[in-house]
Amino acid sequence: NYYREVMERIRATPGVAAVSAINHAPLTGDVWGTRFRVVGRPEPRPGEWPGAVYRVAWPGYFQVMRTAVVRGREFTERDTMEAPRAVVINEAAARRYWPAEDAVGQRVWASGETWTVVGVVRNLKQGNWLDAPQAEMYFPVLQSAEYLTREAGHYEALSFVVRVAGDAGALAGGDAGALAGAVRQAIESVDANVLVSGVTTMEDAVDRQLWRQRLSLLLLGAFGMVALALAVTGIYGVISQAVSQRTQEIGIRMALGAARGDVMWLAVRQGLAPVVVGIVVGVGLALAFTRWMSTMLYVVEATDAATFAGVAAVMSVAAIFAAFWPARRAARVDPMVALRR
Repeated sequence: NYYREVMERIRATPGVAAVSAINHAPLTGDVWGTRFRVVGRPEPRPGEWPGAVYRVAWPGYFQVMRTAVVRGREFTERDTMEAPRAVVINEAAARRYWPAEDAVGQRVWASGETWTVVGVVRNLKQGNWLDAPQAEMYFPVLQSAEYLTREAGHYEALSFVVRVAGDAGALAGGDAGALAGAVRQAIESVDANVLVSGVTTMEDAVDRQLWRQRLSLLLLGAFGMVALALAVTGIYGVISQAVSQRTQEIGIRMALGAARGDVMWLAVRQGLAPVVVGIVVGVGLALAFTRWMSTMLYVVEATDAATFAGVAAVMSVAAIFAAFWPARRAARVDPMVALRR
């Protein structure tokens, strides 16, 4: 009743679109586990029971988090202690424990009771943003006795998840500073003795998970841009100087009847040749280091074709310009003047 009243007060707060509750919000708390066995299968030996991340959620939680229900249904207010026990699992659990059959309708034994899988939801990141999705089981708060009864003078705690109106994200995303104070007041209006702690946004939770990777990639990106700038400058300087030193040769070619366009193309082609060799060698070395780089990337391939093509294009354009302009100047010099040098 307390949680219902608090959520009604939060839901009535201006700017709140939806509210629910869970024992641990994603990326903001401990990752608890539970052991279970699949009803109808041989009982596992001690120490070999299947496991999953343990979550206890209030009805509407998946709507607040915008977690799609891919099969079956999510919890409702009808999933009470008097109703058949219901559990929702994620796709990782469905693929792991029921790879060749539909998980909805399957029964599992956990916490001393038999539960029926009523729905399958998308995977959520729980403990670490970079970890592969783990098997997860969500049990309804209204069927979890430890969250409905007082034990040792306290109740098990839940975390409220709040979505602001509009596309602002869960856990008071968007204008969190203004909304967090109003949510605190809504909670305190029910019971001023309840301590509200750990107010955060999902954006901040993700930032805390990824700051090391972001810092590393920022530094690597900065060093990479400096290296690219140095490479382009070096290529331009070396090729430009090499072509300028061929002014006399160009004059001789033109004195013997070579067309200006042919002379310029010859200079560009010969200047571009070592750059192409360098690009091929550089791409090969870069590919050799992709296994190390892949450990620092998320949803980005270390062998990103656009990046490789972009760097190769920048180097090639630098080489073309480095050879073109000196060759153009040399081709405009009078052959007799070039021969006297």
